[in-house]
Amino acid sequence: MPRVLVPELLDSLPADHPDAIASRRDLRFLNAVMGNFRWLEKQLTSCAGPDTLIVEIGAGDGELARRVCAQNPDLTARYHALDLVPQPAAWPAEATWHQADVWSDTGAALLSRAGVVVANLMLHHFDDTGLRRLGGLIMNCQVVLACEPCRRERHVWQGRLLFPFLNRVTRHDMVVSIRAGFRGRELAAALGPEYAGGEIQASETLLGAYRVLLRRNSP
Repeated sequence: MPRVLVPELLDSLPADHPDAIASRRDLRFLNAVMGNFRWLEKQLTSCAGPDTLIVEIGAGDGELARRVCAQNPDLTARYHALDLVPQPAAWPAEATWHQADVWSDTGAALLSRAGVVVANLMLHHFDDTGLRRLGGLIMNCQVVLACEPCRRERHVWQGRLLFPFLNRVTRHDMVVSIRAGFRGRELAAALGPEYAGGEIQASETLLGAYRVLLRRNSP
């Protein structure tokens, strides 16, 4: 099952479109089923040092940040998020939201200072060229934490079992995202030698999550 990237419908909708709102609600449900937020919270607690700058790319509705900051208040002032959409209404007061593209000057400057980069269902949007470019932006980052779709056909069929409960946008985007997902050491290799040659902890869950902790090689 080779990696295939197809545009996702949610990316083309305004943030306040009814289908976009429904799809983000579906994503909260799917994240709960897959346990993505629980895993990322646990890893952040152990990986983020006392002065570590945390940057979440593609923060969406801010749900992950709210959970992390509620459970770990000492991380809040060092938690930054990058996304194209406006800051969510319930964003943690001491955390920082940057409405900017990853490739913008704002995004590049922020990522160059990050100690931990967090991505939840985000990196599968990038082709190999984009992932290598991202790897160049985060060369100073010590740890990358990511939860992405696991690219296996059985997870496509698992997802289709949920179709009666999901919005039309989610039904389309779920299949597309699985087919753009990752397996094994692929993500580390795509980001570049700094990560491909470092510590790689990658796992797949029965419910279709690909979880990876990458710790780069020391210069």
